[in-house]
Amino acid sequence: MANCDIVMKGGITSGVVYPPAIVELSKEYQFKNVGGASAGAIAAAATAAAEYGRQTGRGTSFKGIDALGRDLASPGFLLQLFTPDKSTEQMFRVIVGVLSRTSIFGKVLAGVFGLLGRFLFPTLAGVTVSGIIAWACAWLGGFQGLTAQQMTVLSAITVLWIVGATLVTVVAWSIIKTARALARNGYGFCSGAKTVDSLTPWMTDTFNKLAGLPNTTPLTFGHLWAAGQHAAGERGINLEVVTTNLTHLRPYTFPLDTDTFYFDPSEWAALFPAEVCNWLHAHPGKAEVAVTPSGKSLVPLPDAEDLPIVVAARLSLSFPALVSAVPLYAVDFSRPRNQGKPSVLEAERCWFSDGGICSNFPVHFFDSPIPRWPTFAITLKQVHPDYDKPGSGSDFVYLPKSNRGGILASWHRFNPTGKGLNDLVGFVGAILSTLLDWRDNLESRMPGYRNRIAHISLKPGEGGLNVTMPPALVKELAGRGTTAGKKLVTQFNFPQHVWARYRTTMNVVAEYLTDFAEDYATPSPDAPQIWDIIQGKSSQAPPGYDWNSAADRNDAVNETRDLASLAAGLAKDNPFGGPTAPDPKPVLRPRPRF
Repeated sequence: MANCDIVMKGGITSGVVYPPAIVELSKEYQFKNVGGASAGAIAAAATAAAEYGRQTGRGTSFKGIDALGRDLASPGFLLQLFTPDKSTEQMFRVIVGVLSRTSIFGKVLAGVFGLLGRFLFPTLAGVTVSGIIAWACAWLGGFQGLTAQQMTVLSAITVLWIVGATLVTVVAWSIIKTARALARNGYGFCSGAKTVDSLTPWMTDTFNKLAGLPNTTPLTFGHLWAAGQHAAGERGINLEVVTTNLTHLRPYTFPLDTDTFYFDPSEWAALFPAEVCNWLHAHPGKAEVAVTPSGKSLVPLPDAEDLPIVVAARLSLSFPALVSAVPLYAVDFSRPRNQGKPSVLEAERCWFSDGGICSNFPVHFFDSPIPRWPTFAITLKQVHPDYDKPGSGSDFVYLPKSNRGGILASWHRFNPTGKGLNDLVGFVGAILSTLLDWRDNLESRMPGYRNRIAHISLKPGEGGLNVTMPPALVKELAGRGTTAGKKLVTQFNFPQHVWARYRTTMNVVAEYLTDFAEDYATPSPDAPQIWDIIQGKSSQAPPGYDWNSAADRNDAVNETRDLASLAAGLAKDNPFGGPTAPDPKPVLRPRPRF
């Protein structure tokens, strides 16, 4: 069975499309590298667990993935995953009621009656106080001599006053109360571990059943790496997911390579099941002793091979406001108290939120200059306006069939409709989508990327935050996932993909080396001593990042000279460029791994 990689986009409940797509791909491929963000990270972790079960001959494997798709279509299943905590339940139920309505009028009514019904104390207080004020004003104004018509007008004004004042009271009360509750609950309505059927316990149980491991042994990255036949130093099954560290203002990819983080056992006991917490306690990482600013002891996060994959998936799916952010701790070595050789380091809290904040579709995962096997990707998009109905020539799934396919820019349509609120919401939504997704959208258009991406279209009200989707709709979305998987299996042109990647890679390398050759041939006059070292004219030590040995220094000088000579030839005649080169043309830039 051939290898393949898979990358899946985030989208909260839109993730129901992934299980059937994975099942279809598993019939022809075994998964080597699996990645995603947010809901895509959960699907990626489940895929890796199923592949582990298949390669070890244990667990429900991909039969379990198939059953998972059916579970997701069960009435109320999605909603139970996002069970709110007690302090946030009132507003959560109001919001769910609003989201379940399709029309603006219906949403407004659901919001008004939801607030009045869920927040009874401010409702009664608002009615009572505003009623007393209205009665006092009418009494003091002398209503005894009014005509019947005047009394009718006065009564209408009084009712409007009571309703308006009550609504203002309830809205203000609910906002203040909910804001406080969210801050105490990790900035989310759902901690993800409220009940045994909530998100994190469900993920833990699901991953272990797919992999065939007992509940006392959570599936770890080390388990995945050791699975199957693979070369020394290579990972048998490689899982990578994106999360966002809001304190460090950057994304992280789990499993981590070098960064050291700690966790507070009491905080994580409210976020993860007991079996996961017990495992974390029994497998602390190798790090210096650290405490919180208040002196509370912290536990180092396990080394990558001992980290349960459910921790990484939960870090990636912390959708702002819906699911609580996850606190970890890190040491700021710029603080004087952590400099020198203190016996105990002081670590500060870092809030980890949804991976989609920085990269909701990490399509760059697992890329190689000339791929040895396919790296498939599945994205979720707005439905095309000309193919938005069954029978319109679209099955809501698109896979490019040629080198030119998928080259057009992503579209997020929010054309003015004359309805002010709708237009404003659409405009703000487009701004947020651009802020979050512009990098992913650019990469998705690149040659060698776009022809391996299956696009699944979603109409308004499908996926996203719609946790109350009816079973029939969930099944319909799952059907699109099945179609996407079948198209990737039957229509993906791997030779075409390899050739496109080869042409793209060689062209971008040639252009990068052309710049290198020009720099080497015309060294900067402002740093002559450095150029003497680079070109082998001086044996003095460089200002930092010295060579490992004299032999390395000599090899570096010779190889740099040879590379510059090769690059100079490419600068004169680049056979990889020109009008037949893949378009749009990418650029090669060093950047840190995240």
